[in-house]
Amino acid sequence: MLNLRGNGRGGKLLASFLLLWVSAGWAQPQRKLQLSVDYGIFSFGTDRTYLELYYALDQSALVYKKDAQDRLMAQTLMRLNLFKGKELYASKAWRLQSALLDTTRKQEKMVDQLRYEVEPGHYTIRLLARDLNDFANADSVEMEIDVPAPQNDAFSLSSIQLASQITRVQPDQRDIFCKSTLRIIPNPDGFYGQDRPLLYYYIESYHLNRVLNGSIYKTRCQIADANGKPLDNPKPRIRKKRLVASGLDVGNINVSNLPSGTYFLMFTVMDENDQEVGTTSKKFYVYNPEVDKTVIAQRKSTDPLYQYFQSLDAPLLDREYELIAYIVRDQDREIWQSLTSVEAKREFLAAFWRARDPDPKTPENEMREEYFKRLEEANRRFRSYSRDGWRTDRGRVYILYGPPDYIDRYPSTGDTKPYEIWTYNYVPGQGKAEFIFADMNELREFQLIHATPVGEVKNEDWKRFISVIR
Repeated sequence: MLNLRGNGRGGKLLASFLLLWVSAGWAQPQRKLQLSVDYGIFSFGTDRTYLELYYALDQSALVYKKDAQDRLMAQTLMRLNLFKGKELYASKAWRLQSALLDTTRKQEKMVDQLRYEVEPGHYTIRLLARDLNDFANADSVEMEIDVPAPQNDAFSLSSIQLASQITRVQPDQRDIFCKSTLRIIPNPDGFYGQDRPLLYYYIESYHLNRVLNGSIYKTRCQIADANGKPLDNPKPRIRKKRLVASGLDVGNINVSNLPSGTYFLMFTVMDENDQEVGTTSKKFYVYNPEVDKTVIAQRKSTDPLYQYFQSLDAPLLDREYELIAYIVRDQDREIWQSLTSVEAKREFLAAFWRARDPDPKTPENEMREEYFKRLEEANRRFRSYSRDGWRTDRGRVYILYGPPDYIDRYPSTGDTKPYEIWTYNYVPGQGKAEFIFADMNELREFQLIHATPVGEVKNEDWKRFISVIR
């Protein structure tokens, strides 16, 4: 049974489509202070663990005022609370200053890093940034972190640290961003693409000699899509290395040709026979609007859905959107309401159904076909005196859940209104489900008065509700 109520694959692709619709009529919000936060967990020695916190502020969103020297200056109050469980583990407050040296140039993000030696356990980070020149201009982030116990004598991997730049430095040039001879500028927001085409990464491997034999091993670093499927382009980076007790990997991958969307950087350690012994991943994001234009153009030429919507005028496109009301989300609704052209609506509807296609390899969109098949059946079976069948409660349930396995019909009696019980033996994510409809006005328009699935109307006392004598 195809359950049309919710679809995980479409949700995973939402970020990509949100980016694609920027050029299709979105009203851009006023800039406000935005705080990006990320973290990494690294081992030191045999029993010490370090938690690194990375944060970034968009300096262009700060308010600049002239100081006594006639310089344009911004000041930001930062406050960090680090909790272990419910107990305060560490606390810090400090100020950041930013000078606006050239009003014609784009302000770079302000990036900083904090490091704490921590014990194993569950931690909560709360970081606040407030513009001291505009007290209402503020942002905060709360993040949950699980720090594992050190693997004193077993193989393990650190976090993958995403960076905007990695360079080698001399000992006298070391600062807070340095690990050994490398200076790693973190990228807390995880965004790459048009303005940042090279994704830099850093990762440590511990106790390799506990799981590997021989004199060499291999590492593989590759990109996967939002569903975890590895990409062929860019190609995976595979390195053959001499076996040591613990090692590190550092490098960069060009993502300038990837369409906008969510991706994963996947790092794997393999033995000399290419057998995997450990793997980890890190989510990141790509924004490449110029690539997106090319992708959209290619899809238009081959996408039968887009070709179909190309044949519809504005009223018919609006009608299609009206008919899919039961499966649009709030985000979809916001996008649709912001669209200002017929072409943008065609692209939206094609992307909407493409994201819900259970088998993109086939020319058919099985979900769309099933949806409208059920809608037609609902119109035929459940039309009432006042509305089309698909607009009734029974029509909505039929469209979302499909035909029930059993229907028990109870006609009007001296004690109750007419009612029906629809039973589904299995609804994905719910199990067995029941829907109770009653003809409260006895005009053959049955209302849903109780249902067992999550998100549906609940009325455990529904039998009393339909009783003629209460």
